Amino acid sequence: MTNTRDLRPDTGAYTACLAVCAKAARRGGSAVVKSAREVMAQLERSKNRIDIRTFNTYMDVFANAVRTPGGSGFVQEAEKILDRIKIAGLKPNEASYTIVLKAYAMSSEAGNKRAFDQAMMQFNRMQKETVKPPLSVFNSLITIAARGAHRAGRKGRPLDNGLLALEKLREGGLQPDGLTMSALVTCCRNPEEVALVRKIAADSQVQPSPIFLSNAIRALRYKPSERTISVVTSLLDHGEELGFRAGKEEGPGWEDGAMIYSAAMDHFIRCRKGMDAVALLDRARDAGGHPNAFMISLAIKGALQAGNPDKAKEVAAEVTRDHIKVTPLLQKQISQLQ
Repeated sequence: MTNTRDLRPDTGAYTACLAVCAKAARRGGSAVVKSAREVMAQLERSKNRIDIRTFNTYMDVFANAVRTPGGSGFVQEAEKILDRIKIAGLKPNEASYTIVLKAYAMSSEAGNKRAFDQAMMQFNRMQKETVKPPLSVFNSLITIAARGAHRAGRKGRPLDNGLLALEKLREGGLQPDGLTMSALVTCCRNPEEVALVRKIAADSQVQPSPIFLSNAIRALRYKPSERTISVVTSLLDHGEELGFRAGKEEGPGWEDGAMIYSAAMDHFIRCRKGMDAVALLDRARDAGGHPNAFMISLAIKGALQAGNPDKAKEVAAEVTRDHIKVTPLLQKQISQLQ
């Protein structure tokens, strides 16, 4: 019989513990990072060999904790692990750099104005290390530019950074995919930029997805106008031409198509055209779709914005009629109408 007191955790056991910490760090922040440090310290004292997978998992703890309160410094902590990997006689791999870029993406969203420039420095380091960047790395760079765009609002030109990453992607002999274009269009700030990215997607033979089209619509929210309404309508038309529908019926695009209608409805409301937002419910049905709870919620908001509470109540009644699953927000709206 084996004496359990003689059993000692191997590297895989410690790595599994770090993986749990990485998942918990998204909410636990500093407290979880402290636990991960203790796990890593125990592993180092155990004299077990630390492999690249363990280092990457440890790095992921810091990357996931960046957006938590007081987590801005964890980006640098994630970077330092790249050096620790070298000291251990190992070489950072694609996953190592992808995790660091994820940390910068989180940092950008949290308000780091230099996140894209810092991420590009890591990208250049990756190339010097002769690690060939996969498409996911370039998509991460564009995502960092896009997340920085949320902070830029009406200021700056986040698309310039996104296009720089796209240029690097092509220099690497790769071709953009749907995720690339969905991230790139999020960098846009006006109809001209949206038109440019739509052309780039078409020239790259990348068919727009519901995420791409809804992101394109949301990119115009910073300065809504009659001109942006025309672009939004064009994007909605394109989605219907591609067969994207609202609802959960069989077939590709049915469930995700609702995000395009929802984005368009939100834009109309921002343009103070609440009843036009309401009208999209019928348009969705005419296209063969089924409005979801979020669309119903936006329609109620639009009707109330237009000063038409009776229409808002009529829309609310569709929840019961069409057996729509009620969200907390929709339930609150319905209660306020009663």
